[in-house]
Amino acid sequence: MRLALPWRSESPPSLPPEVARYQQASLALEHVVQCLTEKPRCGVLDLGSPTAANLELYSRHRATITFADLHRFYAPTRVRGTSSRRFNESLPSTPMQVDVILAWDLLDYLSLEEIAWLGQSLTHHCAPGAIMLALVSCQGLIPETPSFYTFLDDKTLLVEESGPPVRPSPALSEHALLGSLHDMTVKSRFQLRRATVEYLFGWA
Repeated sequence: MRLALPWRSESPPSLPPEVARYQQASLALEHVVQCLTEKPRCGVLDLGSPTAANLELYSRHRATITFADLHRFYAPTRVRGTSSRRFNESLPSTPMQVDVILAWDLLDYLSLEEIAWLGQSLTHHCAPGAIMLALVSCQGLIPETPSFYTFLDDKTLLVEESGPPVRPSPALSEHALLGSLHDMTVKSRFQLRRATVEYLFGWA
């Protein structure tokens, strides 16, 4: 006797979504590299994920470096409530004066209130003439967490998105950003591809 087994059709396993990796032209990088070159022991605060290439660049210019992957340290505390004290605890305590802050796309992942807390905290550590580079999306979807940024040269970034675009961009306007960053001014504003604006902020 032969038993007929039920026929089953199994769909093939789905492939993980492709993560974007691309080069991005930048105007603000020249100002960052100029600070690294001209200021002795330039104070750098990198608020993104550290990369070997960026660390090598800072070290080559004998910069004083602090890495603070702020979103990944701070985001888990949001489930227990948000406060300026809890936010400031996520920032590194550094005795150095900071000349260059690299915020990358961090501002896309903070509320305007949190951006104000960040600006207040940075003001206490900034040297005269300090600058901050920030990349702000202006429409569409963004990944769930900040992406990874690497200097290729003084005019180009390598961007590796942390995952597929799944959440709406907050589309923060320049007016809204300056309303939270009270002590800063916009030194330059550059419209990039992929619906992103590159800001170079300076302290007034």
